[in-house]
Amino acid sequence: MSNEREHSSPAADDTGVVLTRVDGVATLTFNRPERKNALTAEMLGELHAHLDTLMGDDTTRVVVVTGVGNAFSAGADMSATPTNTRGALTIMSDAVRRLYHLPIPTIAAVNGPAMGLGASLALACDLVLAARSARFGQTFALRGLSLDGGASWQLPRIVGTQRAKRMAFFGEVVDSDDALEMGLCAEVVEDSDLATTSDEWATRIADGAPVALRHIKALIDAAASLSFDQSVERELEAQLDCFSTEDFKEGFRAFLKKRSPNFKGR
Repeated sequence: MSNEREHSSPAADDTGVVLTRVDGVATLTFNRPERKNALTAEMLGELHAHLDTLMGDDTTRVVVVTGVGNAFSAGADMSATPTNTRGALTIMSDAVRRLYHLPIPTIAAVNGPAMGLGASLALACDLVLAARSARFGQTFALRGLSLDGGASWQLPRIVGTQRAKRMAFFGEVVDSDDALEMGLCAEVVEDSDLATTSDEWATRIADGAPVALRHIKALIDAAASLSFDQSVERELEAQLDCFSTEDFKEGFRAFLKKRSPNFKGR
């Protein structure tokens, strides 16, 4: 696959969540920079639709999630009280679940604040790449609210119970360096390097063997709820499936010939 990717201009699009696809890389861009990409019900509906599209798209090998402007997402739009609170919360929860359960690898390229639901969406991705300006916070308690968007499940697993409670009780916002130390992100880069590094990560994944990467994602995600023996058994079945692919044969040929493999996704 080509390392040269053409970039669209999401800010010029009228939609609140823009989907672009190039060379096996799909990019979902929150496009409401005047409100720091605060997520409306309409935007979450667009996100649902895009994720449903990607769920059935065999040509997409990796998904990047990011925001236009100087913010990833300020979270759910709090400018108006929802008229149907249960319905609004269900839409939010379903958006995170759809992203988390997407079977292909996902990358959150976090530029600036990722707050509340925005942070939950970032953490629902497999890899979080943070710009130096990135900040992460679950400030629900400061608004008289509890956690949502899967934060109660994600935070303790990533940072531990004590740190999770401290962040949630006090509504703490952590900067990119602290986020890296706590495990909230995989790497921190300068803001000017975020797009380039995100492209590099996406390209490496898109050039990988899709069947193997899907299995790797599923195995790691399931491991916390399985015994060691159950995980080993699932690994065996996944490996047998990988052995049956043309990509395994190509990977083995490339290894013997000391060249880079050219995976076809089958």
